[in-house]
Amino acid sequence: MIEHKHGEPLISIVMPYKNAASTLIECIESIVAQKMSQFELIAVNDGSTDNGLAILSNIRDDRIRLVENSGSGIVCALNFGISIAKTRWIARMDADDIMSPDRLQKQWQYLQHNRDVKCIGSRVQLFPEENIANGMRNYIKWQNNQLTHHQIITGLLQESTLTHPSVLIEKTSLLNVHGYRQGNFPEDYDLWLRLADSNIKFGKVDASLLLWREHNEKLTRTDPRYSLDAFNSLRVEYLLSRKNIQQARRVVIWGAGRITRKRVDMAVSMGLLIDAWIDIDPKKIGQRIDGLPVLNPSILTPETGTVILVYVNSHGAKPKIDKFLINKGFEYGQDYFHVG
Repeated sequence: MIEHKHGEPLISIVMPYKNAASTLIECIESIVAQKMSQFELIAVNDGSTDNGLAILSNIRDDRIRLVENSGSGIVCALNFGISIAKTRWIARMDADDIMSPDRLQKQWQYLQHNRDVKCIGSRVQLFPEENIANGMRNYIKWQNNQLTHHQIITGLLQESTLTHPSVLIEKTSLLNVHGYRQGNFPEDYDLWLRLADSNIKFGKVDASLLLWREHNEKLTRTDPRYSLDAFNSLRVEYLLSRKNIQQARRVVIWGAGRITRKRVDMAVSMGLLIDAWIDIDPKKIGQRIDGLPVLNPSILTPETGTVILVYVNSHGAKPKIDKFLINKGFEYGQDYFHVG
């Protein structure tokens, strides 16, 4: 049995849980062992049918608040937990993950030196090793290198640049965008996009502060809200809201293969107007797709007011395209974007 007494919290940890009895103890032990002890943990029971509530009830720590979800599902659980949080800052946590002992301390210290930042993540480490597929490993390697505000918001056009349970966010900034949104889409990615549109400042601690558990029962594996089409739909909405896109004299797509054309079709159906395709394949250059020409990248110059959307994801191609466009005078996040 764990017993602690502590003063007024500075951070509210919001942790929904549902049938997580097998991982709860390890998770809670990592929370109560935080070097920064001034927090409250709001553990929101989201309809568990196992003994998770009994496990938590047996822990005597005045920082832990056990509450029942007033609605149904993770979005309701998150919004309810946030609504009763006592502090200005909300830390997210999932019941199957593990905090580094200095997670809260390092994120808090980061905020003290970056007062304009309202949403901060951290690098994360996947575990257990035997459950990590190459695709996920590559994604986390990429995400862990999206550290600055600029990298985080421009990277959102490719993928989620923040791991949800690693985030510490200002409660007011959350409420200003009406919290988490219910719908047929990933609630965290949707939130990052709306926060980016609200012009808040993002940051990330350049240290791994969360062990992020990989297993086949994760919502991201089983729930259709986390499907590729759901991500793509949100991504296109965000793309079309960019002023760079709206004000461009012309928009061209780099990549004219079948997979790219299928992905671009969704964007076009949602209102994207494109002027041409770019490709390096001599067999495609000079052809027309849907009435639009396929051009050689050598014709690109930043002076023409062109915005380039790079849809190429083949291994090793992105760095080469970056080098080519930067040498031409294009600026990433201004004149060209990688799109996931």
